[in-house]
Amino acid sequence: MGSRRDTFELFARELLEAKGFKIAEQPDRGADGGRDLIVLEDRKGGFGSTTVRWLVSCKHTIHSGRAVSPKDEANIRDRLETHRCKGFLAFYSHVPTSGLSRTLQALDDPFQYVQYDHERIERELLSDPAGRDVAKRFMPRSFALWAESSQPPDAASAGVLHPVGSSASSERLRLPVKVVNHRRRCADMRADELLPQGSVVEHFDVIPSLHFGTMEYDVNGLNVVVGLKRALCHVTSDHGEVQAEIFGNVGTRPSDPTYNAGDVWEFVGPPGGLLKGYALGQAALCKIKTRPGLPAHAKIELTAARSDIDCSFSPPKVANHATQKVMARFLEKASFQEVSDHLLLSIVEITSP
Repeated sequence: MGSRRDTFELFARELLEAKGFKIAEQPDRGADGGRDLIVLEDRKGGFGSTTVRWLVSCKHTIHSGRAVSPKDEANIRDRLETHRCKGFLAFYSHVPTSGLSRTLQALDDPFQYVQYDHERIERELLSDPAGRDVAKRFMPRSFALWAESSQPPDAASAGVLHPVGSSASSERLRLPVKVVNHRRRCADMRADELLPQGSVVEHFDVIPSLHFGTMEYDVNGLNVVVGLKRALCHVTSDHGEVQAEIFGNVGTRPSDPTYNAGDVWEFVGPPGGLLKGYALGQAALCKIKTRPGLPAHAKIELTAARSDIDCSFSPPKVANHATQKVMARFLEKASFQEVSDHLLLSIVEITSP
């Protein structure tokens, strides 16, 4: 693949840096030990901050039309351990095969995994000015065509999309998104402002991304891990109707949610375990259908019952049962906001500008 491979790796570096990652190890020629580059992600929370070290693997197969297969990604766990990484970032110009997808999804225990395929790369490029600057540099012709076809001259120069309500159904729709994650390490939910091609105010897809993890604290030698056994995702709309037929009633993976009445999706961890890894982000969760003339709106609330918050202690005999119970209640109060007898984890709101 020669210089094309170098260009794709450099493109990955520039895009990830534009999105807030710090570059720890640069792309280079020669034996790379199974990594193309290594990036750092800083995460901040109410109890401090942590840094996740990501191993980035770049695979450019778009011209051959070949999906990325397991033989392209050998010994992933060994590579993560060799480079002391906690997460694997698959930066692919195409998509992985079903066999590789199963391998990558299994990384969520104990490693983290995120997939940047061609669809997500496009969303990241066009979602903000920093991403669009990268697109201009690496894809000047494609970016110019996108700007000319989907935006009027004044919007193209300002780096924003065509106003909502455009009659051209092929244009991209942009709706402002507000995101509040009370504890990102435990539950991190987001949504893109740039909606799928073909979306209109009257009928648009809701595609949130959701990642579950744990919060760890050390109190005088006592290690405490806080996680979720179960969580609920409730979608509402002030002016529209929630249509859940896209996702369906039953997920296709163990991490997929189950759709319940009242436009609520339920996430349940494995027996005796906690929710971990990515649970949403690969497909639309639902659609919002709004009557003509009314503003677009969708609210996604992620909540958990108090009994769904799990606090484990190690070593287990350091604190007696009463102390553990008091500390668990304190951590719940300190970490989560209570709403309607549930603890509010995250909220995402999509509205017309």
